[in-house]
Amino acid sequence: KTKSSAEDQEQQLEDFEVRRKDLLPEANKRRMIEIAALGRSSYGVWDMSGKVYEWNEDYFDEDYYKYSPSANPRGPEGGQERVIRGGFFSETRPNVRTTPRSSAPETHTRENVGFRLALSSSE
Repeated sequence: KTKSSAEDQEQQLEDFEVRRKDLLPEANKRRMIEIAALGRSSYGVWDMSGKVYEWNEDYFDEDYYKYSPSANPRGPEGGQERVIRGGFFSETRPNVRTTPRSSAPETHTRENVGFRLALSSSE
């Protein structure tokens, strides 16, 4: 039997919680941890959850997914704020997934918001 994506995500959350407790004892919960400390996602990407919220190129529109294409939605053409996704190192388990989506103005700066550099692979 193949795991569903929901089962796989639940297992990843459980694994993350175990690693986070080892890496972040209560006294040190609000600190960054080493790169690759939280492991790879099922897509082979390192530390997708639990480091910092990540800026996205997309502008934010609360209702965008109601009318967007289902395959590779590119986001609205413009807006006042950009999308921020994922959870950060001191979040609770349900909030460290990559799917939580919020927004902030481009001038927003906090210790728990960062970005990810990504390149297309030829593989």
